[in-house]
Amino acid sequence: LMCELAWMKGASERGLAEARTALRFARHDASGTVDLDAIVSVIAWALVVNRVPVPAARAECEELLALVAGRRFAELAVSGFIAVLDAMAGHFAQARAQLVRSRDGLRELGLRQASIWMAVFDAEVRLLAGDPAAAEDALDDAERVAGEIGDHLFQATIRVDRAHALLAQERPADAAEAVARI
Repeated sequence: LMCELAWMKGASERGLAEARTALRFARHDASGTVDLDAIVSVIAWALVVNRVPVPAARAECEELLALVAGRRFAELAVSGFIAVLDAMAGHFAQARAQLVRSRDGLRELGLRQASIWMAVFDAEVRLLAGDPAAAEDALDDAERVAGEIGDHLFQATIRVDRAHALLAQERPADAAEAVARI
């Protein structure tokens, strides 16, 4: 909860610290009431969006992946975030292939909100690869699913990311319209 609160306040670095604390508690939770999958996924996400060098973030994500071996949701989520880190390192084809697997797997599990995360990060990878039109397509998918499940927080995030994709296509009026809809 402290991690979520920090994120909602825009303190993502504090959120990462809180998620790491939650993981320490989860490792000692004999009752099984702590959602290890969620904690690991949040840490991997936070490693992507914070000021953590790519090699260090990737190494920590690999440790998280080993921790949740056999837990499909967490494996798909962490693998998707590793893919984003791979794209940051310039490995675009590898990253895209993994993001497709993560998005499809999360969708198969019926985890629509989690598949939105992967679509948003898929768009980021496509932007990093220099394909803003493909990024916009990924965001279309994310916005469609967010609308279907009524997730307004993600819709706002998607619209900001869409503005970046539109600006990269030299469409400033469309970018302004996307942001104005928030």
